Amino acid sequence: MRAELPLGTGEFILALLAGTMAGLRDRLILDGFGHEAELVADLVDITDDYLTRCPRDDEGGEDDE
Repeated sequence: MRAELPLGTGEFILALLAGTMAGLRDRLILDGFGHEAELVADLVDITDDYLTRCPRDDEGGEDDE
């Protein structure tokens, strides 16, 4: 994730979700659930890709007004 980007509330929630899922993925790996960890890792990647591609406020995103 690109922490330097200003995040809105929705993006902030997605960032928290991605971090939580990353922790779950790591725990699943440690507990021997490799297949399940791969599924969660895919969700982490999708969420991270979305957050990386979110437009910055100064790049034509929606106005707060």
